[in-house]
Amino acid sequence: MVIGSHQRVLASGKEEINVEMSGKSITRVHKVKSLGLLIDEHLTWKDHVDETVKKISKAIGALKRVRPFISVKTALQIYHALIPPYFDYCSSVWGECSVTLCDKLQKLQNRPARVITRSGYDVRAKHLLISLRLDNLTKRRKKLKATLMFKILNGLAPDYLQDLFSIRTTKYNVRNLEMKLNLPKPNTNSKEVLATVWPHDGTTYPTIYVRSNRLDLLKKK
Repeated sequence: MVIGSHQRVLASGKEEINVEMSGKSITRVHKVKSLGLLIDEHLTWKDHVDETVKKISKAIGALKRVRPFISVKTALQIYHALIPPYFDYCSSVWGECSVTLCDKLQKLQNRPARVITRSGYDVRAKHLLISLRLDNLTKRRKKLKATLMFKILNGLAPDYLQDLFSIRTTKYNVRNLEMKLNLPKPNTNSKEVLATVWPHDGTTYPTIYVRSNRLDLLKKK
C-alpha cells in the first residue's frame, strides 16, 4: 500500500504505482487491516469509521431490544460494556479524521442516549448526554489522548512510545514553553514511516491536561 494524499498521488503523474522488491513486483492494496485498525492509503479513516459504525449499530440494536425489561442503571452498564470500546479503540490514531466522519460517530453515540432515557427527538442529544454524565466523543478522544501523553511523560507507557517524545528545551528565556514537546518526525530512511496525529503545534492537549501529576485526577477533567 502506498500512503499519500489523493492530490499527491495524482501529482506523481500516474494513478497506479508499481513497487518492486528484489526484482519481484509487489501487489498493491488500497487498504489493509492491522490489529483491528483499517488503514486506507489516503489516511481518511473512512473505511475504519464505516466498519466501526456497523459494529456499534449492532450493539445499539441489542441494547434497544432489552431496554423495556431493565432499569436506566442497568441500561447504562450495558452501554458502557458494549459501545464505548468501539469508539475508543485506537482513537489516538484515527481521531483526527474529517468533521463529517466525527459528526457521523457523534450521531451514533446520541442514539443509545435516547434508548437509555427513552427520549424522543424533541429533546436535544446534548442534554441527554449531560444527564447520563457522558462526554461527547470529541471530548472523550481528547481525554484519551491526554491520558496517553500523561503515561508517556511519566514513564507509564511502553519504551517504544516514550522514546518518541522529549520535552522541548531552549537556552533562551521564552514564554509558554512549559511541557511543550518535540514531536517525532517521519522516518523514511529505515523503510518505516511514523504518521504524527497530534495537533500541529504539538502542545494543545499536553498543555491543557498533562499538568496534573495524578492519573485519576486527569481522567476526571
